[in-house]
Amino acid sequence: MVTLTELQHQEDKTSNDNTSQDAQTMTKKTLLMIAAAGLAVLGGTYLLLRPNANDGGKQDKETTTDQQPTQWTGPLPKEVAEKFGQAGTTAERLKWVRDPTRVTPLVEAFYGEHGPGNREEILGLKPMKAVHTPDFAYQRFQVKLKGGSSRLLAVIPGADGAKVDFECYTRHGSATWPDLMAGKATEAEVVRVAIKPSVHYKHLFSDEDIWRAFMASSPDLEDPFYLYVRRGSKEEKRLINFRSQKPARATLAIRSIKDSHQQRQFEVTAIHGRGWVIVQPRVLPES
Repeated sequence: MVTLTELQHQEDKTSNDNTSQDAQTMTKKTLLMIAAAGLAVLGGTYLLLRPNANDGGKQDKETTTDQQPTQWTGPLPKEVAEKFGQAGTTAERLKWVRDPTRVTPLVEAFYGEHGPGNREEILGLKPMKAVHTPDFAYQRFQVKLKGGSSRLLAVIPGADGAKVDFECYTRHGSATWPDLMAGKATEAEVVRVAIKPSVHYKHLFSDEDIWRAFMASSPDLEDPFYLYVRRGSKEEKRLINFRSQKPARATLAIRSIKDSHQQRQFEVTAIHGRGWVIVQPRVLPES
């Protein structure tokens, strides 16, 4: 009768002659597996750390981050946003906006009898990721309105404290959308839109060798429209990184060519920046 111990001893003895060869084989396999795993980790790390082409890579001059801007003068961004939202008069609102003298007519019109701000009721603020540009950083909030719509509120640091960018908040343009779409205005020096790549090559912009197409939208329009930049132009070089199918905000200058507005098509003539906050030119001291 063979005990379990003796049986195990016999099995060990039988397999002992092959142990050396098996060990060598397993060692080779283990090394190959370790090497493959190492390459996979390195490759994954590279994909995580390299600039995302859809985000513009190095040419993307506006990046978002969870880290909040830390250098502020006076009230912090949330308090500024709340004070602005609670203001009930033009004078009170102007205390909390950038460049109050220049935007006073815009504030009066927006909250006037026929302005959209006169009919809007703010329900709350939702903090968004902060934005960092080469010039400054600023904090953003989603302003939730009664009825389900919303606005983007940006609080910008400055020498006189943190202030609301009123033109960003109102999506201000130098010409109104009704006038642009009707042809009453053939161009606009400033429009604030969201854009993404398109394959809409038709009518005056049918030649893909000449034009690069984008679909554009605005919360102030029911339907999208189309924008085009000339290939090889400086405008194309700045917009070429808008590759994501998720619309990205941009502030542009556009114009209608030979009544192209009738087809809801416009040429992009200038790019003021990514996002809806325009960096104001620095005022040089008098010599």
